[in-house]
Amino acid sequence: MPRASPTWTSPILGIDEAEKYGLEVPFPTEELKARLRAFLPSHCGLTNPIDLTGDAITDPSLYSKTIAEAKSDYDTSVVIFGDPVHGASDIVTGQGELIVYCGGAEVEREEALKMHEKGIPVYPTPERGVRALGQFFAHDDVKPAKIETHKKDEAHDEGPRLRLMPGPAAVRVLRSYRIPAVTSAPAKNAVEAVKLAKRFTRPVALKVSSPDISHKTDVGGVALGIQPAGVRKAWEAMMAAVRKKAPGARIDGVTLSPMAKPGGVEVILGVIRDEQYGPSMMFGLGGIFTEIYKDVQFCLLPAGPGEFERMIRGIKGYPLLAGTRGKAPKDIMALIDVMQKLSKLVEDYPGFDQIDLNPVIVYEKGVSVVDYRILHK
Repeated sequence: MPRASPTWTSPILGIDEAEKYGLEVPFPTEELKARLRAFLPSHCGLTNPIDLTGDAITDPSLYSKTIAEAKSDYDTSVVIFGDPVHGASDIVTGQGELIVYCGGAEVEREEALKMHEKGIPVYPTPERGVRALGQFFAHDDVKPAKIETHKKDEAHDEGPRLRLMPGPAAVRVLRSYRIPAVTSAPAKNAVEAVKLAKRFTRPVALKVSSPDISHKTDVGGVALGIQPAGVRKAWEAMMAAVRKKAPGARIDGVTLSPMAKPGGVEVILGVIRDEQYGPSMMFGLGGIFTEIYKDVQFCLLPAGPGEFERMIRGIKGYPLLAGTRGKAPKDIMALIDVMQKLSKLVEDYPGFDQIDLNPVIVYEKGVSVVDYRILHK
């Protein structure tokens, strides 16, 4: 999601907001960089944001050229006019662009009005624009899928058999409730996996994609901390292991996710639905500690913030979250917020039988849902 702007403050604010909504902001590919270098001055930054510097004021065509080239790599270009740019309304097309105009007073009002007349929305700050974009993608094709699933269940009674939701679909569902799930990008073969890995700014996690494999680690279906150069080798090793340990499983490829930032505490959030008592939530230390220590708490759903806080404080590992031996406390309020949203999700989707978020990494500020599993009827 490139941002063309002659100033740095506005794009950085936009990127911060994008991360809150789980929007990807990958760097341009080498192919796109080569095309941009053909016309941009050498001092322009070709990362994300794409920094046009002050040259964009004297030569506004740099905006239109950059926008046109970026369409091959990005679903949406966030175009930030950080200074007065006459003719901005003629530069943008309204196709695959989110426009932020935050500089220029009279010029801004004049150009924004012209864009509105063309049916192109304009936002006064990057945060508001990206927030609107996040809401759009969060609800895009999630609710229709819900309706379709209910119709299918009514027409074909498949009994108690549960199906594993593919990673990318699970991400869309979680993000529709503003649960910060890490990206899950599908790759059908090693070539696609290598190409996707190059678009992330951090090493990636590869996970086998199969409707028949729920616990991927048990069959060698997870590879962590892989650099782009090692993706093909990791793919081949993973496929060999999975075919050996799960010979009858259908394999659709893999999903790639950026590795989480270090410095947090891993916890687990799980939901299971009982025919008699309804849904209940489990909370405890996550990652490998879940099965080792079995330090967990439960509550019936729906529940409120007070009950969720009781669960958090009730585990023996609570000091890790509260801060101990000079370490800063973690963002417990953000964790409670995720628990509330998960409770609401389960209430809205009675067809979801089991949800496993493990690990959920709790940082000093914010949380990140690194792995997720949704089983539905």
